[in-house]
Amino acid sequence: MLWPMRASFLSLTAKPPSLPGKTARQESFPVALRWLAGRERAAILAFYRSARSADDWADRADPALTIPARLDGLAHVAAEARTALAFCPPALEAFEALLPAFEADARGQLPEDYDAVVAACRASSEPVGRFLLRLHGESPLLFAASDALCLLLQLLNHLRDDGGDTLRWGRPYLPMATVPAVTALLPALLRQAEALPLLIRSPGLRRQAAATVMAARRQMQALNGGRRLRATDALASAWSACFPPRMPPPRLSGSFRAALPLLPRDARHAVALVYAFARQWDSWADDENDTVAAQERLLAWRQAVAALGEGRWIAPLPVEFLALITRYRLPLLPFLALLDGMLSDLHAPIFAPDASALALYCDRVAGAVGSLILAALGVEDDALARAAGRALQLTNILRDLEADAAQGRVYLPRDAWGGAEPNAGNVRQFAAFLIPEVEAAYAEAFARLKAQRFAGRRAVWAMVALYHRLYRRLRAENFAPGTSVRRRDGVRVLLAALILR
Repeated sequence: MLWPMRASFLSLTAKPPSLPGKTARQESFPVALRWLAGRERAAILAFYRSARSADDWADRADPALTIPARLDGLAHVAAEARTALAFCPPALEAFEALLPAFEADARGQLPEDYDAVVAACRASSEPVGRFLLRLHGESPLLFAASDALCLLLQLLNHLRDDGGDTLRWGRPYLPMATVPAVTALLPALLRQAEALPLLIRSPGLRRQAAATVMAARRQMQALNGGRRLRATDALASAWSACFPPRMPPPRLSGSFRAALPLLPRDARHAVALVYAFARQWDSWADDENDTVAAQERLLAWRQAVAALGEGRWIAPLPVEFLALITRYRLPLLPFLALLDGMLSDLHAPIFAPDASALALYCDRVAGAVGSLILAALGVEDDALARAAGRALQLTNILRDLEADAAQGRVYLPRDAWGGAEPNAGNVRQFAAFLIPEVEAAYAEAFARLKAQRFAGRRAVWAMVALYHRLYRRLRAENFAPGTSVRRRDGVRVLLAALILR
């Protein structure tokens, strides 16, 4: 929370004279674009002024400034900053985190090897990026990408030294022996930093991050080309702020795709991604050719999703999935439930389960997807998610009866068989057992949707209604394999959704 702005700096007696240094406009990266909200931008500029003043006292190339004088100046700057930044605790916390790095510079404690260079540059840059994320309420899972961008900018700053470091300390900040290793590190840092604009929720900060990443990229290109920064580099950064990168929408097939245009724009991409990942995992679970590899992939995914709950981002999670958690704020538990359902098909395929086991399976593999779709729409309704998920999953079971049985999976519950031995040849004879449960699930889902009012309700209704049409066709054709929704039925459902009240 931000409190009203106070006076900028406290006037202190015996205050050392201010030192001229860089301004925000003179930096090689954007400090606080006007895309940012007013209060956040004011906090960033106040933080920048304090940090820049401290950095100037530590690094000023003035032989008359002895180490005690530099430390004394830093102490006065810190006292001013604690007053100036009191209105914004995240800014004050970040300034305090930077002080040890400023003090080390003031004492002339320069790094002597590669590890020390990286550690020193992290200490003097990472708090800045984390401050911006905390100020905007972003997820701590973005710290890794932010840290990479901040470290990249700091290393570039020292690699592009125009002689100021040598004038201040009598040698470049980076020992010459470390330059090859530092230069080799830059591309990996840029790749990690490039994920940042895709993961940020705040529109203004997303533009700021896009511009900063582009600034770092153009600085790398200038460094590799042995040239100075040009106006075109600044224009490229500005263009990135105006048009930040977007994740390409996933290519979808199936019934859900037709309903996506009915979703609010902000939720459309999240729902499409949820559906795409669910389909991908399901295809692995259905892979007859290499069940061991499929199990390993799904287990790796489950471990990685569980690690997110502990604040860790590990492979094999792609940026698109992490965006569901950081940018769209989707909960982790439904993803874990979905993966558990997929893994259960590989560990011990369901064969004539009891009613409770079938209900649990439906809740895991379909109810979880329903919960995620509703979460993307800002709705929390577990009963609706379970009812709709159960209706859709039981419809899938009725559609794939013979194909599943051929793979050793029989989802019709034990009570349906009346003592008969389940197999692919007779499974359709007992399918009618599920009809009362399917119809009850659809009735509950439609009733709950009728009682709800939320953005995207028409799309959710269309998704359920499309599957209901499929279920009715399956019944009409005695659950024949290959049954699908006819195009005219899909058009009717979408038109009905548009006039839904």
